[in-house]
Amino acid sequence: MKITYSAHQLKITDDIHEFILKRADKIEARFGEMQALNVVLKVEKHQFEVELIVTAPRVSFYAKNSANEVFAALDGAADKVIRQIRRYKERLKDRRHHAPHREVVAQLNPELQDAPQNRRQKRIHPTHPLLLLYQISSLQNR
Repeated sequence: MKITYSAHQLKITDDIHEFILKRADKIEARFGEMQALNVVLKVEKHQFEVELIVTAPRVSFYAKNSANEVFAALDGAADKVIRQIRRYKERLKDRRHHAPHREVVAQLNPELQDAPQNRRQKRIHPTHPLLLLYQISSLQNR
């Protein structure tokens, strides 16, 4: 996993660096497929803003949080990302379990196997007499 971070108008101390690594481990424990984590720290009028971008195959998560302290902002953004990961995993589970396959339906309902399948019939909408003659001849050739 690749962790990149940048700070605007702020110096990243060792404590902040360790805290970012702890939060990255926490996110990676929830979502092991994580490829990269981008952290952007900003300071504006005594407010610390943190942006976290987690990228993985086929999906990415983004969270932004602001607080009076750097650690609180980092913690809030990490919690938002973890919440997004949890919802993503729940959606994946729902897709897998709520879409029954034809074989499962056939095993549960054997009487439906012998029932004729509804197929759409081709409708003829004559708009012109020549088209009507053409369609009649095509029906006779069948």
